[in-house]
Amino acid sequence: IGKQISTLTIIRILIGFIAPIVGGVISFLVSFNVTFVLGAIAGTFSLIPILLFHAPPHPRGYDFKKVIGILNKPDLKAIRPAYFWEGSAANFIGTAWLLAFAIFIGNILELGLLVGITTLAAAILTWLTGSWFDQRKRKAILTRITKIRFLTVMLYVSIFFYPNIIYVWLIELFNKLAVAVQYTIVDSYLFAYSNKIHPIHFHLNREIHLNISRFISSGLLAIAFYFLPANYLWVSIGIGAFMIFGWLTLKRSDHLLH
Repeated sequence: IGKQISTLTIIRILIGFIAPIVGGVISFLVSFNVTFVLGAIAGTFSLIPILLFHAPPHPRGYDFKKVIGILNKPDLKAIRPAYFWEGSAANFIGTAWLLAFAIFIGNILELGLLVGITTLAAAILTWLTGSWFDQRKRKAILTRITKIRFLTVMLYVSIFFYPNIIYVWLIELFNKLAVAVQYTIVDSYLFAYSNKIHPIHFHLNREIHLNISRFISSGLLAIAFYFLPANYLWVSIGIGAFMIFGWLTLKRSDHLLH
């Protein structure tokens, strides 16, 4: 499981290397708004492979009550908190950090280069991480990497006091390495769950609670950004760091993998 997820993570990281750099260059040479337009077009094209899938000969129908009943099963409820904190932490950290960089540190082109290059560098550890997951105790690895990830995110806050560009690059690199390790471990966990739970139910449960958390956290951030000064962005990053500990709720459902 770990090695399979590592391969998928490497592919995702390569995409994460190319996209920010292209976006930064386009924003610098043309317009920041053009980046959003091209992103929307790329997202539309990414749906084409889904449309090419053949529907099953006898698709199952679900009514609302049946779906609610399925999502309330103990095995699905056990991993629900992790999804909520995943979406919330990603919003608080990712959104605030990008805005903080653009406002306090550099321009969009520098941001694209920073995110792209450090993301590519993080690919070095992903295959090893998958091997560790397969060979060692899951709970211990999850706890260890969650603590490391918390520390690397908190280092972002220190940039407010020392906005040196070399220091920023080092922190971004450390954070991307921690993200690569964390998501490889967490995805390995979730992939293992999907082997125990019906794939449709698994992904439905995940997407519902991810989007609930994104909706709530985005609303809170929008309100805060409207009423509070830009310095609040650093506070948001710090709050997101504590949300990372929500991943540890996965340990409560570790018995489902046996």
